[in-house]
Amino acid sequence: MSSIAACIVSYYSDDHLLTETVRSLGKAAHHADVPTHLTLVDNTDDAVDSPRLQKLLASWQSWLPDTPHLQVTLLATRNNGGYGAGNNAALGTVKDAYVLVLNPDAVLEEAALSQALQQLASHPACSMLAPRALDAQGHDLMLGHAYPSVLALAGRAVPALRRWPVVTRAMARYELRALDPAQAHEQIVCASGCFMLIPAAHWREANGFDTGYFLYFEDYDLSIRLRRRGPVLYAPQVRLRHMGGDASGKGWRHTWLFISSAARFFRQHGLRWS
Repeated sequence: MSSIAACIVSYYSDDHLLTETVRSLGKAAHHADVPTHLTLVDNTDDAVDSPRLQKLLASWQSWLPDTPHLQVTLLATRNNGGYGAGNNAALGTVKDAYVLVLNPDAVLEEAALSQALQQLASHPACSMLAPRALDAQGHDLMLGHAYPSVLALAGRAVPALRRWPVVTRAMARYELRALDPAQAHEQIVCASGCFMLIPAAHWREANGFDTGYFLYFEDYDLSIRLRRRGPVLYAPQVRLRHMGGDASGKGWRHTWLFISSAARFFRQHGLRWS
């Protein structure tokens, strides 16, 4: 039987959203009848958030026994090496058939894993599956992207720039707006790290995330490296609600991390202006 090694990296994650995400994963694993081993990673320095997470995990014991397809363990890295490093610490030696990278604010629909596994079985050449992500109001978040350009990223970061047609055209290309979000395709170049379902063999061959990225663009870098092994499948049947926000709304530190990671990404993979 196939099994999934899942990871959620927590950095002071919201208790309510994290609980909702884990519960949804348990329900999806039960629906798919697939054993799922979730590692919840405390990615704070010196594991300062572990006592809170241990208390939260203890509170889940009221419902975890009713989701036997899901096992949850807590891993404290004790050294915040970034989002990619946290995932690698949990998924570095997995023996499961699939690896699932999941954000602590990504709530799965009950049939999400069933659909995902069916789609990957039908597309065995694919190196990764990306879902259809919606916001709380049900609007498409367009998280599967073409190769990013400087103009597209600038338009997403600074809304005032979107009044310029050259910026809006660049954003439309980047967000693959010409494609119907209700139709499956293999046009994604850069997938979002909020949900990445990867055959474990491809994950191991790619050596996981590049830990040179502390935060942002580690998912894009991994996507490009996985695409050398096979296309990324966008499967709209696999649905989730993603409650996260972009870097521009999280303060100067996140903005700086975004800019520095973008610079590293463009140095590695090539710069495009529009």
